[in-house]
Amino acid sequence: LQETLVKLSSTSIPSTAAELAEIAAAGGSLGVATGDLSQFVDVMSQMSVAFGMSTGDTGQKIGEVANGFKMLNPLTGKLDFKRVQTYGNVVNYLADTMATSEAKIINSMQRMTGNAMYGFTENNLSSIAAAMTSLGIAPEVAATSLNTTVAKLATATTASEGAQEA
Repeated sequence: LQETLVKLSSTSIPSTAAELAEIAAAGGSLGVATGDLSQFVDVMSQMSVAFGMSTGDTGQKIGEVANGFKMLNPLTGKLDFKRVQTYGNVVNYLADTMATSEAKIINSMQRMTGNAMYGFTENNLSSIAAAMTSLGIAPEVAATSLNTTVAKLATATTASEGAQEA
């Protein structure tokens, strides 16, 4: 893996071998298969440059969101790098077109992954996170507000008649 990281840093990725090793370490701690680490490093380092975030933060935070939304290839059960790249492109687009940043969107998303069980996708929630943070709402507050709202909506049908009417 070390040889691969040195080769990537000198040929195709604008990061040092040490920075790429941080991403690989984050990937390893998130359960990325050893055979997939070089692809994980490549995708995360590209996102790091596009997002203006540190390589270690990018690998860790995007990896946590990917785990939370189970961004797995249905055929292999391994991390679906195309889906992760699409997610990164969505976050980058939202940050470029709204008054927010990739870091704020991802910060919110780390706290919103539990909403995947209600059918939300990472792209749905990224749009909501971008809208809320572009209004000046702190990522932590945006995530808590959305999580509370979704939980209340999810339990509305099991509430008493009086509560449902309210």
